[in-house]
Amino acid sequence: MRPILAAILFQAILAFAACGGQGGLEPSPGVTPETPTASPTLAPPIQGLAASVNVDKATYEPGEPVRMTLTIENVGTETKQLAFRDGQRYDFIIMDAAGRQVWQWAADKVFIQVLGQEAIDPGQRLVYVEEWDQRDEVGNQVPPGTYTVRGSTVGCLANTDICDLGESISFGIGGRR
Repeated sequence: MRPILAAILFQAILAFAACGGQGGLEPSPGVTPETPTASPTLAPPIQGLAASVNVDKATYEPGEPVRMTLTIENVGTETKQLAFRDGQRYDFIIMDAAGRQVWQWAADKVFIQVLGQEAIDPGQRLVYVEEWDQRDEVGNQVPPGTYTVRGSTVGCLANTDICDLGESISFGIGGRR
């Protein structure tokens, strides 16, 4: 009995750890912890789900953490289901002004290999928040310039071919935007 209990506990810990940063369901009328100074981008709703991405500032000093927020909100009248192929629920990708990927949040993560679903009731939203330290995928500080973050859920809307709900926003490093 003890080995089974230990295995279940281990899997639960892995599932919790695979979620990475902050994220989860919250009702729409909630107050965000910080008032962003950069205007969020909002994609048109797809099947009642609206995606938005925001950063907490329009311009950052070199080395200053970039706080990114992805919100998937059910603006429809029916509960929506997102289906996931593993423990990963979202991703953030940073691209430079030339469109080259310089960093991906999930690149150094390992996710539990278990199917999952998230139900989003009308008026609820999934909110995922991460920080980027302005280092590229090999650990070097990126140069000043304009960057774009793409935040997206990695799930698919149940019973459809609609996947990768997300949006992008640009910001500057070193006085540029």
